[in-house]
Amino acid sequence: MKIRTFFSLLLLGASFFASAQVEPIAQLTVQGGGKAIFIHDFTGVPIVQTNETYTAINPINHTALWSVDRNKTTAALESVGSSGTDDYVDIFSTPFAFLNGSILNVLTGQVLVDGVKDEIKSFSTFYIIPEAELILVELYAKGKVRLYGLDPFTSEMKWDVDLREMSGLGQAVASAETSGPAPYVIPPLLTANGDLLYHNDKYLASVDLSSGQLKWNNKLNPGYIFQNEDATKLLIAEKRGGLGGAMTMPTAGGAPNKFSKTLYLLDANTGESLWSKGDSKMDGNIQFIMPYDNGYIVVHDAGFNIFDYTPGKSAEGRWKKDYSEKGVKDIVVEEEGLMVYFKNRRMLIDPATGDDLWKKTEKLEKEPAAYLMAWRSRQTQVGDNYFYTQGGKIYVNVGRGTASYSYDAYDYNADTKLLVFTNFNDEDAAAIKVGPWRHSARAINMETGDSEGTTYGIRKEVQSVDKVENGYFFYNDRGFALLNFDGADWSEVTWEYYPDPSRGERFLKGAVMSVALAGASVKNGLAGSSSVITNDDAALGRYEARQSALESGNDAASEMVKRRRVGRVENDFGYFFAGNDDNQLVLFKVDKNTGEEVKEYPFDDNQPVYEIDSAYGQLYYLVDDQLKIFAL
Repeated sequence: MKIRTFFSLLLLGASFFASAQVEPIAQLTVQGGGKAIFIHDFTGVPIVQTNETYTAINPINHTALWSVDRNKTTAALESVGSSGTDDYVDIFSTPFAFLNGSILNVLTGQVLVDGVKDEIKSFSTFYIIPEAELILVELYAKGKVRLYGLDPFTSEMKWDVDLREMSGLGQAVASAETSGPAPYVIPPLLTANGDLLYHNDKYLASVDLSSGQLKWNNKLNPGYIFQNEDATKLLIAEKRGGLGGAMTMPTAGGAPNKFSKTLYLLDANTGESLWSKGDSKMDGNIQFIMPYDNGYIVVHDAGFNIFDYTPGKSAEGRWKKDYSEKGVKDIVVEEEGLMVYFKNRRMLIDPATGDDLWKKTEKLEKEPAAYLMAWRSRQTQVGDNYFYTQGGKIYVNVGRGTASYSYDAYDYNADTKLLVFTNFNDEDAAAIKVGPWRHSARAINMETGDSEGTTYGIRKEVQSVDKVENGYFFYNDRGFALLNFDGADWSEVTWEYYPDPSRGERFLKGAVMSVALAGASVKNGLAGSSSVITNDDAALGRYEARQSALESGNDAASEMVKRRRVGRVENDFGYFFAGNDDNQLVLFKVDKNTGEEVKEYPFDDNQPVYEIDSAYGQLYYLVDDQLKIFAL
């Protein structure tokens, strides 16, 4: 296997189109020096950022759709090294984008939220609410945090509401806390009545989605919020105050949440406490909470118990006494009982009584990973079998009890009933200097329970896996590995590593999108990327159906949306920027079914600004004030 000597990876999108030529099919001049290209996910409209303007390009006829002058302050900050990417945010699965401090319809340039008029300072977050057919966008305005309700079908702002006052410094700190991969973000929930429950700093607010008015706004300090199955009750774990609470600041690898001893149980409609004492205190600081048997397990410093969503004086466990063992790191539900993991041992206990089912704990070869407060995904059911994900683990039940596996990426094919996942043990990463790092892959037939594992080589951790003709294409921001799978046996076809000449990394936006919209089927999801909030999969289906039929008074805009929808079914090619055998910088087109490099596109610099739009089959390459468009 040949390893490239120069490399930078272009974002692998959700789909890829065949066809190629090495001369551009169009070239446009934009105002100012080129900074970035953003491919708007829903419409496919490329938006070119320079140090002076934002310009949207029609991907069909390659003319400018609209152009706006950039905020001079933002551009000036960029010139001294500050990132300008926060000045553009794609509001996924809508025709909207936060751009230059405002929210625009990128097809038409229509302004829905005027950033100058509303004194908008920065973007916070957004959510899709299919039941109400609304997009919720939280923005930081001058001295305030404001929530907007936008209609993606009529392209209008329905309402806005000020959630709370917040200084500029407070907004900056909040932005730092909620960005990145850390788990400490509490997304909205929907009640049985269709109201929105919104984490509002040290408050929990209930918002009427038809009007935007606050129904109630309770002063709490939630660290985590659970909802029972019928969405009528709320369980709230209080965030730990003082230094312990401050330690929840996100880290690069994510950090466990820190909680106090206090729990609250509220009526979701009224916000009133269902415990007459107002709250319940555990015997120690809460470590983690997990759903179990229509109730929930609370693990604290001194042990754990199982509770129900039952009103009363305070929380009452199913066992008279807590299971009294310190240092619980994880609990896995198995057919025989609850497997409780500690630092270097584990114990099986009876969930009905809380008693040990073994005479003594079983020793572990290595310390288990600590439970992260990530809510489990909705189960994918295959007959009597199922799987779901929670945190960094995937749980699989194929009739022999539930087995858990660590994973970096997975793919499930409903036609073949095959679940494929991959994982890299990074404990050995520091010792690896050259060549591929060994990863594991496993295929499980969710219908029969048949399972087959293998190992393969690829540099760095895998960020995504795609089903291809005869197997699976595992990839990251530096290369790929192609493995065939015949339903029973694995075979490695090829792998490739592309070192980066600029030493910069371009993260896989396609992988990020798949994670972001995976929240569509997650109830009570925790990750900040879980952008779809729903209790009703049918409502999500209706929302998506309306999206597919979305029309506009502008014929060109309608055509763009239609072509973008159709284009996403392809998944044949990957694109990598590197040096070829003649030491020329080119973009390689890689056939994901064979691993072969089938085309090369010439580039002029080793830190290029470029994007692939697989739906339209076009490559956009920005050099100074020139935008070159290639056909793929």
